[in-house]
Amino acid sequence: KNITSIKRTTVSTPITKLIAYGDNSNTIAAANDGKIYIVDDEANRKYNPDWQSGLYYEGVITANSIEHAAGLKSWAEQMLQLFNHPRTYYEVNVTPTFNPPLGATIRFKDDQITPALDASGRVIQRTISFANPYGNTVGFGEYVTVPVATPAWLTGYQSAISSAIEKARADASSVKPVALTPDGNNFTDLSQTKRLILQAWEGSTNISAYIDSKGFIWRRYNQNGTVDTSYTNTG
Repeated sequence: KNITSIKRTTVSTPITKLIAYGDNSNTIAAANDGKIYIVDDEANRKYNPDWQSGLYYEGVITANSIEHAAGLKSWAEQMLQLFNHPRTYYEVNVTPTFNPPLGATIRFKDDQITPALDASGRVIQRTISFANPYGNTVGFGEYVTVPVATPAWLTGYQSAISSAIEKARADASSVKPVALTPDGNNFTDLSQTKRLILQAWEGSTNISAYIDSKGFIWRRYNQNGTVDTSYTNTG
């Protein structure tokens, strides 16, 4: 009654094997017969064409606040239920009188198409046009917050970057400029051009990407040692 058109999009690949890490990279092994993962064989048989080869769709989640293996396993089992199937998004063009609130769970059905549509979803987006009310759309789907897993080496690198930047802000004299000359530094051939790359280091950490381009001041010198005032500082 309210649908004028509908578009269905599958937005993700399901996960059928989930590895969970907790506080200090603890695993669920102590509460899971020595295995650091849990699986959903039923979902794997349903969605994975290679299931007979023993293959799974794998994913990793991290909960830094969970210390004990049993609690981590329980949380992982709940999370797997969110990820063990393809999440589908429906963009539905609706009649002007149909205006459900955000967050509402609505069932939508169409027996006239093949295959028949019979689904339900939460309203996660609305587009309303007062100029053209026949162009109103409603977006339905599963609203899932995906926990992001950060590898330990990347966490360490981010920590080193943050520390180096704070030190540089506190005392700019601690920043060491490093000039790289990938094309060599022999300037005897006047027809050649050379690249000169300037980096900023705080201790053993390269913080160049975190400095505004205006922080790199370049000058070009004439052969007699005077500054070439026609050169524009590009940062």
